[in-house]
Amino acid sequence: MPLIQYITITFCAQKYVRSFLEIALDKAIELDPDYVIAYFRRGTARLNLKEYPKTIADLNKVIELDPEFAAAYVSRGISYTYLMKYSRAFSDYNKAIELNREFAAAYAIRRATYVLIGNLTQGKQDIQTAAQLFKQQNIPEGYEMTINFLKQLEFSR
Repeated sequence: MPLIQYITITFCAQKYVRSFLEIALDKAIELDPDYVIAYFRRGTARLNLKEYPKTIADLNKVIELDPEFAAAYVSRGISYTYLMKYSRAFSDYNKAIELNREFAAAYAIRRATYVLIGNLTQGKQDIQTAAQLFKQQNIPEGYEMTINFLKQLEFSR
């Protein structure tokens, strides 16, 4: 695919996501200011658009409305990681795991932040935990992904 075509498709896709955000999710929140899932979906869409402060604001609202919404902590932690606010990111990942000890994706994502800051030992522990949980939960895609991460960690040593 030529580069200009790729850029055009990417731009159109981002424009569509923005339209979806502005129309559907904003309207849902306008109609029901306590609609937790709408804030979460808008926050994760904004995360994909790399709008980290807006993502954090939406996820703060999710957590305010439902403090046990573990996935909101993970998504907010990802935003903090991109903003290089690692202590906040770890605080959020840890809270998500505290709320749901079997949240395999939380361990897998926290692993990435550990590796990013150079803590390969803790990163390896997290990815091993994630692999075990994905296997126990019969999520083959997650298990395969974590095994590949483990191989990469072993190779990088």
